[in-house]
Amino acid sequence: MFEKIKNFFNKKQIIDNNKEEYDSSELDDMLDSIQDSVLTIDYDTYPNPEVIDNNSDKTILFLDDIDNMWYLYNLDLDKIKEKYGHDVKKEFNIIKCFGETAGFIAHKFIFKNYKKVDFAILDITLGYGVKLKNSDYVEYDGIDVFLKLYEKNPDMKFIFCTAHTLNIKNPTVGYFFNKFEKSTGLKFKDYYVSKNSDRYKSIYKLLYGEDSTTNI
Repeated sequence: MFEKIKNFFNKKQIIDNNKEEYDSSELDDMLDSIQDSVLTIDYDTYPNPEVIDNNSDKTILFLDDIDNMWYLYNLDLDKIKEKYGHDVKKEFNIIKCFGETAGFIAHKFIFKNYKKVDFAILDITLGYGVKLKNSDYVEYDGIDVFLKLYEKNPDMKFIFCTAHTLNIKNPTVGYFFNKFEKSTGLKFKDYYVSKNSDRYKSIYKLLYGEDSTTNI
């Protein structure tokens, strides 16, 4: 399925360069298929996310396919405490979806054990898929996880923390942009954070809604 979508955007790029019209109904069908197939997954084969329950009324979900990203996020949270005096690790409940099956771990949480998520810090490319009974191979990325979380709580605040650049000429990036913007009416660039930036500033602003330059 993901290969079909990448091929669609390769074709779209050629058409865009030629300034011609293209039919997006093919993309609509593929995106609907991805969302529908979520329900066919046997989530019991995947672990539950690690949950840090601080008995808070606010919950953050972290999503990344690299296990070591929690180590880096942990440093970010320590830096927030140092710079701003907020101890995120005690002030919020934390749901950790990390590792190669992070997308499926997150979906299991959403469909089986969902508790309200107020903030989400999401990777985009998760790079793991399963073969369905109809022989389609489906990958779930951070946008797919976001859409289900957003459906549960449209007031959720979120950022996408990714190593991808904002180069929409890249077919993979174009796919993410289009899926997000088509589904929400929002601009992807307004929620984009580079993994190579000072992430802690963006996380602080997301959680506390304050100017991230204050007290630096």
